[in-house]
Amino acid sequence: MTTRSGTAATLAMERREGAAWEKKAISALAGVTVVALITFAAFQLHLNLTTASLLHLIVVVLIARYSGFWIASGVSLIAVVCQLYFLVPPVLTFVVADPRNWIALAAFEYCALIVSSLSGRAAEQTLVAIGRCEETDRLYEFSRLVLLMDRSQEPAPQLTALIQRVFHFEAAGVFDADSGRYAATGQPNPDLESRTKAAYIAAKDWFDEKSHTWFCVLHMGVRPVGALALRGRGTGEPVARALASLVAIALERSHTLAKESEAEAARRSEQLRTAVLDALAHDVKTPLTAIRAASSGLLEVGRLESGQHELVALIDHEAGRLEEITNRLLGMARLDEREVRLKSRSFRLDALVHRAVGAFDGRATGRAIRTSGLEEKLIVAGDEQLLGMGLAQLVDNAVKYSTPDSEIAIRAERRGSDIVLSVHNVGTVIPPADLERIFERFYRAGGTSQSVPGTGLGLSITRKIAAAHSGRVWATSDQEKGTTFYLALPVNPSPVHTVASQQTGVPV
Repeated sequence: MTTRSGTAATLAMERREGAAWEKKAISALAGVTVVALITFAAFQLHLNLTTASLLHLIVVVLIARYSGFWIASGVSLIAVVCQLYFLVPPVLTFVVADPRNWIALAAFEYCALIVSSLSGRAAEQTLVAIGRCEETDRLYEFSRLVLLMDRSQEPAPQLTALIQRVFHFEAAGVFDADSGRYAATGQPNPDLESRTKAAYIAAKDWFDEKSHTWFCVLHMGVRPVGALALRGRGTGEPVARALASLVAIALERSHTLAKESEAEAARRSEQLRTAVLDALAHDVKTPLTAIRAASSGLLEVGRLESGQHELVALIDHEAGRLEEITNRLLGMARLDEREVRLKSRSFRLDALVHRAVGAFDGRATGRAIRTSGLEEKLIVAGDEQLLGMGLAQLVDNAVKYSTPDSEIAIRAERRGSDIVLSVHNVGTVIPPADLERIFERFYRAGGTSQSVPGTGLGLSITRKIAAAHSGRVWATSDQEKGTTFYLALPVNPSPVHTVASQQTGVPV
């Protein structure tokens, strides 16, 4: 299919060129014939030189209008020869007795050449204008068809097919840098792909005179997004650059629409998942509360044998873990609700840190928690309960993954326009590839899912809380220095995110 379309375009171009030369030959022959007839009539009717010259000039002008300057010039020279031989005394000779006849012949030839030049130039400009109108129409047709492209298909093959359909180039190729794919139509050429990609890498347009091929870089602003190759005789620079602009816009539009579709699908999936988690958490909450109350009651009553006490204690412990998971699921679902706003107020950071540390006094067995930087009495504005929950999650994370008898360091400091809280521990190292992903919902770093119990929700909750306060969280980890989590909050926050404010009862 590709070979046939390319060959058809080449044959059509050759036919047009042959037809043009045939038309010029017929025009030249017709002009010479008419000049001969006018000369013969003037000779028979004994017309003077001026009358015959005017008639010849009309023929030359018509030839120049339809066949160009050079054929008209040739016809004018033949007309001068005919006038000299048949109409200038002495006739039937090439001798000119009166010098004024030389002046008349020279004036005729000069006028014929000037008129032929002007007429030919006007005809060429007319053809150029017609050609540009055709090119404009084709560019408009191409841009219209681009808007109708199938969004479910790759854009590059569709674009090359449209270029071939509208412009009939010998060959056309499009390299899409975003997907790394290349598509071509027309005559097959093994070098066209590599040279198109080379034009993209070099970020430079160029024209190959030998193969009559334009290589144009596709730009969106200053950013190259691909490259275009157009092979065919008569392919002008304006058309090549205009096509390159249209193809670049089409590629960018296709990629943008694809990303929007993916984002919309992800958003809907996230909404569905949040709704399911919220429903499940609420459904589990009621029977879980009954189980926890029953197990705690049995432990309080006592009178249990040793084996029975161990089983009830195990039920109570696991029910407590399940309740914690349920509360976190509810907390995450509430954080995804956008119609409830923060309960923001100013408070002292040291009080927030001391409260978070106090909650872990009984759970950080064998680990010392040290604080520093709280002497400055830093003031933070935000939802105190939410920020306390986020900081407590970082401390809980440090307690879980630190080695026994190690120290956990919590530090507060001011860095430029931010107040930064850091929680440092020595223990399990987070691989570099996981340092960003650990803040994703349900994601746990490799090697931790079996060694330490967890849900993969805590750090994602902390990130949402930080984002709601126009802040951010990140982590660093290596074998020598240990692991440090950072929570940065702006000194003068302007929270624009909407999060749930009913979080006061959600434990971490």
